[in-house]
Amino acid sequence: MLPGKDFEYERRVAVADTDMVGIAHFTAYLRWVEEAENAFYRAAGIPFLGSEPDGSILGWPRVSLNVEYLGPVHFDDQVIVALSIVRDGRSSREWKFDIRRAGAEAAPVARGTMKTVRAAISREGKIASRPIQG
Repeated sequence: MLPGKDFEYERRVAVADTDMVGIAHFTAYLRWVEEAENAFYRAAGIPFLGSEPDGSILGWPRVSLNVEYLGPVHFDDQVIVALSIVRDGRSSREWKFDIRRAGAEAAPVARGTMKTVRAAISREGKIASRPIQG
């Protein structure tokens, strides 16, 4: 996928995403971005999690995250998470994301940036970056 190309992921706000009055909790927005990232890699045929021959686990840990909340969403609302790759480094990937309501009221509800690193963690707990492939 080329930097700047949008990937969209749609989902419905579940009860588990909300507080006692049915408004999505701020942490749910972060899970939705992670779900969209996972769907991006799945669509590209790239494993989100993997392993190396020595048993090390490959993943994409977060290095930084910035979110601006623009409005609430409620239980059963449909939301769209749009992800764009801003920049790829040797082992890091910078994203921007926008979350909006789906349908006629396609109002933005959050936006932000995230930086991830392709990394492996060994059985001994040592973490090492890995080059981005694909």
